[in-house]
Amino acid sequence: MPKFALVQFKEITGKDSFHQLTADGRNQYNEYMATKVGIPQLNSERNTIMRYMDMYSRGERRLGKKVHTLPDSIDGTDLEFRTEHIRIYAFHLKGTGKIVTLWADNDKSEQDNDIKKFRKIKQEYLRSLK
Repeated sequence: MPKFALVQFKEITGKDSFHQLTADGRNQYNEYMATKVGIPQLNSERNTIMRYMDMYSRGERRLGKKVHTLPDSIDGTDLEFRTEHIRIYAFHLKGTGKIVTLWADNDKSEQDNDIKKFRKIKQEYLRSLK
């Protein structure tokens, strides 16, 4: 089982904190962004995603299709934030806040696989807490 850690997003200043989940010292956010170097609109969209997370942490829920609870979320805590080219998947853990687990391209053909990957990582993390 991977060794997990949480890195708090300092940009998010609202009531709910947001953390990036790392596994074995690897930060999936950094790895995802490294594959996007040289694509200017993705830096802008990364900033937009951060703004959405900050707005959500401040209790603003009128973000339309840009932020929503995944419909088949068993515990109702699975969230998706998206822009034109980026999707992130996060979940809420009581007492901790929101945990961003996966950054992915906004590719509809890969969305089911991305959600499966997100949920697998989430379950591994929750098992590691026991």
